[in-house]
Amino acid sequence: MGLRRAARCLERAAAAGGWPPAPWGPQPLNSQQHTAQRYLELVLSRLAPSCTRGAAAGAPTNPFRSAARCASSSSSSSGGGGGGGALSRASTAAAALAAPSGAHRAASTFTPSRLFPKQRRFTAADAAFWGIAAANAATCIAAKAEAPAPREFVLRHMRASVESVLDGRLHTLPACVVAHYSAVHCAVNIGLLALFRRVHPLTAPQLLLLFFGGGLAGAAAQVAYNWFDAGGFDYGARYALNTPAFLGCSGGVAAVTAYKCALAPLAMKMVLIVPLPIAFALFVYCCSMTQEEEYCDGPPAKLGGAAVGALAALAAILTRGRVPLK
Repeated sequence: MGLRRAARCLERAAAAGGWPPAPWGPQPLNSQQHTAQRYLELVLSRLAPSCTRGAAAGAPTNPFRSAARCASSSSSSSGGGGGGGALSRASTAAAALAAPSGAHRAASTFTPSRLFPKQRRFTAADAAFWGIAAANAATCIAAKAEAPAPREFVLRHMRASVESVLDGRLHTLPACVVAHYSAVHCAVNIGLLALFRRVHPLTAPQLLLLFFGGGLAGAAAQVAYNWFDAGGFDYGARYALNTPAFLGCSGGVAAVTAYKCALAPLAMKMVLIVPLPIAFALFVYCCSMTQEEEYCDGPPAKLGGAAVGALAALAAILTRGRVPLK
């Protein structure tokens, strides 16, 4: 209210001094208004060329007034008995206008713009991705809980190791794909999976098969490497029981990323202002290592998952684009 009163006082002072406020006058059109005006002029020139002769002669025309004149002339001509010819000419002109503008195309081929952006719908692939993220976050919270029961359940039944395999707890190999103990480790894995989500999008069955297949292969590769590194060929499982366990979805993330990298090797995403190629991100991710007190996530798990993704991409290339994962 203070600004309005100050503006009114200035207007009154200027009017008392003999300086009345200048009229606004015509304002320049922005790009969207200019495009709409040009499109309306194109419609009028196609439907009724007689209404735009003044513009061709150099006289300034208003497309809205021209539209009103054309509407009145068409109504008068239809009342005089020439309605059939006018309607046929109008339909022919409308068909000619629709051909270059693309109005005959299906609604699925609509090109988005700033005025009409493409609306993203929640698909089955989105549900699969958010389900994976929620499962990993839930196990991470359960492992950090103060109650001992959830933490013991995660560490006993969702942590793969040489000891768990020899004890017969083979369910730890697929269960560790949706388990995390460190929040930072979980955020890095899910963040990489979400970063290249729009690169060569996958359906829900493809995403789940790649994720869990790569995760199972990565867990098995990490356990086998721990057994081999502890001298499994020479001493058996005697010293391999004390090797670090494995926990995390790095194998599944590496499988999905490797699949997309093989099919779109030049893909790139912007991380704030830094461009990140998918090939470089996959290389750095496979070379990284996470060492915690309860588990170890090293390059063998990521390389095992990446091998599954590369084989799936090779199958997709050999089948000439047909979906090999169903």
